[in-house]
Amino acid sequence: MRLLAKYTNHTGFIDNNLFRFSQPKSLNDFREALPEVLFSGYSDEDWAVAYADAASVGLDGAPRSTIEALFLASCPAHRYDEESFPGLWPMSEPRLRAEPFSKISEFDQAISERVVELYNNYANENFAIFSLSSKLISEPMWAYYGGSHSGLQVRFWQDHLFFRDRSHPVQYSDEPVRVSNQGGMLRICGQRISIEEALDRKIEEAIKSNGFPLAILLRKKIDWQHEEEVRLLRMVSEAVRSDSIDKFGNRVFLFEIPSQAIHSIVIGYDAGKEFIDEIIGKVKSSDRWGNIEIYRRVRGLIGVLEERIL
Repeated sequence: MRLLAKYTNHTGFIDNNLFRFSQPKSLNDFREALPEVLFSGYSDEDWAVAYADAASVGLDGAPRSTIEALFLASCPAHRYDEESFPGLWPMSEPRLRAEPFSKISEFDQAISERVVELYNNYANENFAIFSLSSKLISEPMWAYYGGSHSGLQVRFWQDHLFFRDRSHPVQYSDEPVRVSNQGGMLRICGQRISIEEALDRKIEEAIKSNGFPLAILLRKKIDWQHEEEVRLLRMVSEAVRSDSIDKFGNRVFLFEIPSQAIHSIVIGYDAGKEFIDEIIGKVKSSDRWGNIEIYRRVRGLIGVLEERIL
């Protein structure tokens, strides 16, 4: 069975099985997946959705120009811009900003930035992320997340019901998530959102119809791919406790992970005796940890080994 690893220096979960799941804005790399605005052309996701829509009506294999005309291009193509209709400009839209817009490109920029804001806020208000790794042996991960080898690693059964169908591998790409705006047609990750929905700050119906674009929660730059990260996604409403605020001003959401989902605990080779004794004492004194094995990493002349100590 496959295992997933959590590198940490926190031991509180041994007392109550509670682990923190973080909102996107509380992650150390939250800017990695922030959507960027695209005005020239369509995103890869736009094209993927368009081709899928074409295939669903029997047009698979149609020329790219046909796909664009039928499933991507705005209709009507002409817009009421400042050159064709100068009498309509400057144009006011107080739902977007108090200052009037002098040209349509200003409006397009502002409405696209509104979509980015709305989806980022929705993600932070509704989703909690538990970051794991499929790399059980990683010196950089121990150094960066495992308290410089003085912390621990918790190994989970990936096939346990708690993780099944909720864990997603991170998508490593230098191509950002895109909000595209072509001729006033707004899309995020290929999903349509109307200008009125963006102006009224009401994207719930669009999300209900299309689902939330998970790429916003899963995209990271290629430089991070050595982590082989897997993210477990939950709704913040499912948390069993939230009684504190983190340094970013976000609530701390705690979720209970069943003991049966945990395979073992591995202690770093630079962990102090007091830290090790604390872990062993807590595990021995609790009925819930009867199935958990404890290992300690030992660094020697032939490399790093894992020794079972409980």
